[in-house]
Amino acid sequence: MDRIPVEVLLENVLPRLSSASILAVSATSKFFYHVVDDEVLWQTLTLRDFKLPLHSTFRQIGWRRLYSKLWDPIVYTWGEGSNARLGHPAVNQPNYYGRYRNEPLPRELVSLRGKGIVDIIAGGYSFHVLDRNGTVWMWGMMSDWLANDEACEEPTHVNLPVPIRSISCGRVQAMALGKDGRVFQWLNIRNPMEIVLDSASPVVQIAAGWGFSAALTADGEVFYIPEGHHRVGFSTVNYGTEGENDDGSNAEQPKLPKKEIHEHVTLTGLLASTHMSFGKHNFGVKFTRIACGEHFMIALTNAGAVFKFDTSTALSFMNPLLSEHLAKFGFHTGEQDVSSSERIIGHISAFFREFAAYNREGTVFWGDREFNADTSPIMFSELQSGICQISIGDWHKGAITADGKLLTWGEPSAGALGHTTAKIKPTLVKGELANKFVFSIGFGGWHSGVLAVDLGA
Repeated sequence: MDRIPVEVLLENVLPRLSSASILAVSATSKFFYHVVDDEVLWQTLTLRDFKLPLHSTFRQIGWRRLYSKLWDPIVYTWGEGSNARLGHPAVNQPNYYGRYRNEPLPRELVSLRGKGIVDIIAGGYSFHVLDRNGTVWMWGMMSDWLANDEACEEPTHVNLPVPIRSISCGRVQAMALGKDGRVFQWLNIRNPMEIVLDSASPVVQIAAGWGFSAALTADGEVFYIPEGHHRVGFSTVNYGTEGENDDGSNAEQPKLPKKEIHEHVTLTGLLASTHMSFGKHNFGVKFTRIACGEHFMIALTNAGAVFKFDTSTALSFMNPLLSEHLAKFGFHTGEQDVSSSERIIGHISAFFREFAAYNREGTVFWGDREFNADTSPIMFSELQSGICQISIGDWHKGAITADGKLLTWGEPSAGALGHTTAKIKPTLVKGELANKFVFSIGFGGWHSGVLAVDLGA
């Protein structure tokens, strides 16, 4: 095997083996020990074996260490406790409003021990998590004003017909992308709906916002999905015999109502409609990432160009005159000052009224929905390198570093900040997370959640 080129080993041979077999190969010689100690290889194995979400691919280092710890991640939640949104047991004391106390520091959600959680997303009043088997769990309330909406006091399965690849949450709605490519949306876990897009291209990403959602196809089509009317009070899903058990026998699966979506935009269509207004830039050929907030959407192209759309209505989303190229966000391919592909914007995040764009070096460019083509991004000295995920609540924000540390800033937000006072600059959260490796975060509303592994275990 030592005569096989290293590139072939890493790309074609080793990824086909189990982790135990790979470790056995590494023990045969110093040569194979160093070959196996490759970050890209362990990234491939981690994504294969644990089904981590899309944003996890943005991490550049620490994959082997993460792989060894991911069999039993720890779920922490803290912040505002109303609506049972933190998932912790109720407190039977009259001085705690609504029986659910606020948590000023990260607290383990014990009920999810051993569940293999790989992603956590916060909504306006709830959390959703995804486990490595593709099951979605939810707790809290989807909304605090919809009639008859009741809180899920502990993690509860969302009634979906197929294993799920990724999830996304807006203020009062959530979405899921199935491993079979189907898209689902719900405002209550008892009443999910299947979204059918007018496209032959497979869906590669979903994004839920405030009042709308969006889906991105492999061809770069961005579909606008209204929040819908499948609210509480509608009949729960019916069950049929769609699908099979592992042994081939019929399995009862929910047959969901369906909604067809046609409204979409493409980068080529946008540029053709507004060619003169954007000037001469290398925009690329298609959109590759999307992120949604309140009445706006951020879209990223394969060349690293960042666009902002008005999503107040489907008509405003489709109107090219209401879209803007945020020219001062990041570096684009083709620019003279771009010396490395690592500097090009490769990921975006959004929630409520703010958004972030960041590159593979981990440099973060910050903005809000009022930004336009002439607005320069906000830059934090603490977020100039090594950042691999951003999450945004109403008034607090969070970032995780490549070495698994959590930084937060903004308002205390009933404890969601993890600090007792407001922080203008990103500040390290310690306490329970001091000796933990944080690999996923979900901030929303006035609450925070993270997934972490114990470095000392």
